[in-house]
Amino acid sequence: MLQLGAMRLVEDPLLVSQAGSWLLAAIDESSVTVGGLASDSFEHYARVFHPAMREATEADLPLRSEDESATGVPVQRRAPYGVVMREVTWTEVAHTNGKVAHAGMQWASITGSFRFLERGSQPGLWDERPQQGSLPRRLAHVLSQSLEPFTGTPNQCWFAVWEGYGDLVGLRAYRDLPRLAIAGNYMLLGEGPLDAITASPFSDPGHQPLLADRYRSPNLWWPDDHAWCVATGIDFDSTYLGASAECVRAVTDEPQLEAMRIPKDQKVTWDSDALNPVPPRE
Repeated sequence: MLQLGAMRLVEDPLLVSQAGSWLLAAIDESSVTVGGLASDSFEHYARVFHPAMREATEADLPLRSEDESATGVPVQRRAPYGVVMREVTWTEVAHTNGKVAHAGMQWASITGSFRFLERGSQPGLWDERPQQGSLPRRLAHVLSQSLEPFTGTPNQCWFAVWEGYGDLVGLRAYRDLPRLAIAGNYMLLGEGPLDAITASPFSDPGHQPLLADRYRSPNLWWPDDHAWCVATGIDFDSTYLGASAECVRAVTDEPQLEAMRIPKDQKVTWDSDALNPVPPRE
């Protein structure tokens, strides 16, 4: 049995097809909307913003724990030099830049430049842009805890991981496994309990927690009863959730997440911010 982190890889092509059939039927491959990412089969959706990061200042210290600063802002220690980084919300970035924080905001529009999608920083505000293609480990843990009460099958969940990540390309053990083809991307499919989400498919669980920077979440994950679906596009800086109204409310009310309700027909392209000016291409 092949493992990918804490997930058991599915080696039976029929099981891959059966597990993903409902999702394939509910995703419009041509859509660039929330529903096109997290399936169009739900009535309610939420967006979970991946935080930016900046080096912690004296105002953020001393630390009460490795995860929380004196001001209550989540922080993390970086290997190998022990640098302490703190999370920066999109709302903080938007307000500091004189922009409107809303569910459909886009990073280029709230920072004022498309170059910030790939490089650069705003000193004193953020040093590292939001992570693309992966929900950070802390958020994955908090989100999974928020979702668990809303499924009857927390011990049977499915996790789809894009085959094109450099960590997987060329690994012979995975070469002949069946794939789930979704929106033009080919995914390896894993199964396991919901809490498997916090064990990165690309991290050796025997390593020190300092390797948290290597964590990469699955691109799609859902319980066997299809009560909700979580989607992180391979180059997106936010994660989207389709679920019931009660489930979405629990996620958006969770203080450890920056999450907002969002309509399923909201476009998710980098130039789709309707309330803040789209900056010129550089």
